[in-house]
Amino acid sequence: IAYIALYWNRLWHIIVSPVNVFFQSLNPRGALVPIDLETAETFGVAKIEDFTWKQLMDLDACTRCGRCQDSCPAYISGKALSPKKMTQDLKVHWL
Repeated sequence: IAYIALYWNRLWHIIVSPVNVFFQSLNPRGALVPIDLETAETFGVAKIEDFTWKQLMDLDACTRCGRCQDSCPAYISGKALSPKKMTQDLKVHWL
């Protein structure tokens, strides 16, 4: 029961974040994987099942601090993109 209470608590990231750091990619940040535009059926993520287990763990490790939003060029320029809201919406949809 303590596990269930912790999962729905704001402190869940205390458990998930260290695991997330352990499994972080050792590739340089910003390295993009080439996409074959002629044979690819879809681009990006169309449904929640398209995420990898690591990407779903990244959603769980989010602490809602808003730093992603503060450093997003589109959000800073006044566009209707909010990385924080998008992450939280994905997290709610996933649960």
